[in-house]
Amino acid sequence: MRVRDDPELLELMMADMQEADALYRPTNYWAVYQRSILPEVRALGLHDFRRRELSALAATGATDPWLPGGVAFTRRVRNMCWAVRNRTGLRVTWPITLARAIDGILTRLLPLDLPWGLSPRQLQQLAAENCRIRADEAGAKPLSEFEASLAGNPDGVFEIDGRPYTMKMLHYYLRYVACCRHVDLDEVRVYVELGCGAGRQIEVIRKLHPSMVFLAFDIPPQLYVAQQFLQAVFGDDVVPYRQTREVQSLEDLRELAAGRIFILPTWKFPLLRDLDIDLFWNAASFQEMEPHVVANYLGVVNQQAYHVFLHQQFSGKPRASAPGELGVMEPVTLEDYREGLSNFELVDMRPSWGPLGVVREQDVYQDSVWRRVRSSRP
Repeated sequence: MRVRDDPELLELMMADMQEADALYRPTNYWAVYQRSILPEVRALGLHDFRRRELSALAATGATDPWLPGGVAFTRRVRNMCWAVRNRTGLRVTWPITLARAIDGILTRLLPLDLPWGLSPRQLQQLAAENCRIRADEAGAKPLSEFEASLAGNPDGVFEIDGRPYTMKMLHYYLRYVACCRHVDLDEVRVYVELGCGAGRQIEVIRKLHPSMVFLAFDIPPQLYVAQQFLQAVFGDDVVPYRQTREVQSLEDLRELAAGRIFILPTWKFPLLRDLDIDLFWNAASFQEMEPHVVANYLGVVNQQAYHVFLHQQFSGKPRASAPGELGVMEPVTLEDYREGLSNFELVDMRPSWGPLGVVREQDVYQDSVWRRVRSSRP
């Protein structure tokens, strides 16, 4: 399934963002990533973006990388190419293509087993069983009730009981499962996600709970990718940016109908001061902002939301060596969330599990659920 390009929409979003308040524009961390994401989307569009090698969109969770079995020569070459890109900005992929061919030959000539005799297929089955067990424990809807979209031509697709999935999609499914431990999503009417990336989390939850209203917020070009991807999956149920950019109040959206997905830029976030939010969601996004920016968003969430789900490294992301270098200027830590969510209690916080183990980068990610315990209104 192809995701349609709309270059004029991308440029409209970018122009609008330049006019927005600085609180709603990229902070240092994403300003750095934008330098590579925007040229890539402009030059290559969204054709097959989920299988693109060395894609800057990987930072948004948009890609589904191919994970070779057998002799993992390709993985080593890919890591080298990533290092070159990080140092020079050059996106060179031909060594990976060559490495894949070599990997295939070596695998046939010198077949190797993974530890304990595991095969790639067994790893996929193990990941699906992990999802099944955790979903049963949490009372979540089972994996068997949805399948992954193939929009954007993802790499690494495999089938479980005849339904397609990717490891990345199982990661988003497990975030949903973690929330289900303490939130009955069948009772959620309004779902708000800030930092929706490519819209992958919304795909999972919309397929499992189609009666919700979804408000998807992000900065472009991420918001552009989310709209085009979600339209490819859900069609006219997506209310596009060209419509929502004119919204001055929630009344302008008319009826927030069940199943609709509203594409909204971050600078429209203050509109939520007039809306009761059943579930607010932020995954690996707040941690990449600056504390004062997070406090601004949480000022609305603290007043309007009933449940909050956060997937973060609560120790904070690494500091940038200088402005314009990758990293944050000031880390956002657990104390910043506690202060910003003063009307809430932290119900649960535990290490985040992915399909095959705990999710970590510089530190372990945590899934946390927060519940409002104090009235937000006098």
